[in-house]
Amino acid sequence: MGKGIISDELVLKQLEQYRFPGMGVGVIKDGEVLLCKGYGYRDLESRLPITENTQWGIASCSKAFTATLAGILSDEGVIDLDRPIKEYLPDFRMYDSFASAQCTLRDMLCHRTGLGGYDALWCDEGLTREDLWKRLRYLKPNMPFRSVPQYSNLIYAMAGHVMEKVTGRTWDDLIKEKLFEPIGMTNSNTSVDDMLKSPDFATPYWQSEKGPVRIKNWNVDLGGPAASVNSTLSDMLKWLQFNIDGGVT
Repeated sequence: MGKGIISDELVLKQLEQYRFPGMGVGVIKDGEVLLCKGYGYRDLESRLPITENTQWGIASCSKAFTATLAGILSDEGVIDLDRPIKEYLPDFRMYDSFASAQCTLRDMLCHRTGLGGYDALWCDEGLTREDLWKRLRYLKPNMPFRSVPQYSNLIYAMAGHVMEKVTGRTWDDLIKEKLFEPIGMTNSNTSVDDMLKSPDFATPYWQSEKGPVRIKNWNVDLGGPAASVNSTLSDMLKWLQFNIDGGVT
């Protein structure tokens, strides 16, 4: 039990009710970690327990890292969140000419480009982010530019690519230098290949009527800025504290 914050019985009951292999639970208050504990298994077949250092994909929580990186680069004067992307990257082009001329990084980060999901594109491991960049011009919007927010993994991947093209560095390296290292997230990375090299990572399972079914790790590195961060319970508590502190390390 973590100092009376959450009982082990409560967590284990949730695991049983939802038939999850395991989970990590962390609680932080006033700069103090009150609970950082793994429950259940990261590998059911081998009965390997989840620990505070078990790596697993944080999926779309990666977008918060990408948005924070954009804010850092903006503070450094490297990019302008409200300057049309086409003004400093002339090869930027969307299907709609007005969107091509006016779309900003802030528009991308706020999901207001007019594009729907197009999720089939960013899952193709045979492509590069530059390939996706060149294909944006062929994707028809389903809503007018800046009319409504529409969640888009593809556009977040392209927001990260804007930063890559402007800085001449990979999004992965920028995340490591600007966020992981200053925050002290020493057990985090941006590639499933790196995660699989860890001695302590979570095996993914698909829920079925008979319970969890083991599946392969999904490589989402192409859409990295939208979904490819892998981290641990311990590291994510550092990320949480960084946000509580208003982005100060």
